[in-house]
Amino acid sequence: MRFVVVAGVPLTLANIFAQDREKRLAEGKRHIIWSPVQEAIPSYKKYYVDRLQGLFLKSLREYLPERELSNGEYIKSTAVLIYVNYSNDISGVDTLVRSFFPALFSLPIPELIATRLINQPRSRLEREANVLVENIRRKIRVAEKILPALEKELTSRANKTCLLLPQAQFRSEKLGSFYTKLQAELLRTPEAFACVREEVRKFEQSGLDQVKEGDTSSFVDDRHLIFRSPSKNRHGFMRYSSSHGHPASCFTRSRFRLGAAYDPRFHYDCISKKGVLASDWRSCHQQEFRLPDGREHINIAPNDNVR
Repeated sequence: MRFVVVAGVPLTLANIFAQDREKRLAEGKRHIIWSPVQEAIPSYKKYYVDRLQGLFLKSLREYLPERELSNGEYIKSTAVLIYVNYSNDISGVDTLVRSFFPALFSLPIPELIATRLINQPRSRLEREANVLVENIRRKIRVAEKILPALEKELTSRANKTCLLLPQAQFRSEKLGSFYTKLQAELLRTPEAFACVREEVRKFEQSGLDQVKEGDTSSFVDDRHLIFRSPSKNRHGFMRYSSSHGHPASCFTRSRFRLGAAYDPRFHYDCISKKGVLASDWRSCHQQEFRLPDGREHINIAPNDNVR
């Protein structure tokens, strides 16, 4: 586990968490990205979610090698979101999880008594901080058993798997629920590798339209858009230096799928199964893109970026 985003550390525990608990979780091999919630009654406001996204992007910039950021070289890595599941803020929790989805694998931890504590003795806060750290550590261990299975699927079957289909650009009601269901199933079973294989197999055989072209099959969405995998011809990726006009989530989604890193150069060469391609498109954060005249295909990346 290389990157751990921790959301919802109560302000009452922030100083103690910063002093040594963060180092206990890092264990010299993980990057812990976190920020305390500022409100007396903790909740996940938009500014807080945006701050976490920015801190995660900053951490990627600091710790991913330049050959990945500038040249698109695949670097094996994993990332997880562990968040305090505040019962008073269901909509905020949903906003937080959706913001990192489907880039990161998300795991909830229970709300702490310290959330409501004011002017408590240091010893009480120390105990609560220890509970928080142990809850996070337990979820890290869960993720460390799951993510290698996703990593294998994204690397060994990149050109075949449905796991890299872009959530918005691949128009299908089945796809979004598939990612959510897969994450839930992986949390329920001790056999992560078998679970990934079975859930992917079921989705790919669920009546999803596919076309056979030579020895390969390509997925077709509800618009009759054929998503051709690039095989070894991978090029054109989101560089960190050119990502500044994008929300931080566009970049993180260009590197991770459910917590496992994938080749940032991977993209689909898409053509229309019926008729010609549309001229006007919306890209990864709804910015406009116009297909150049004469082009008969469009490149679509797993993070929904079009070019």
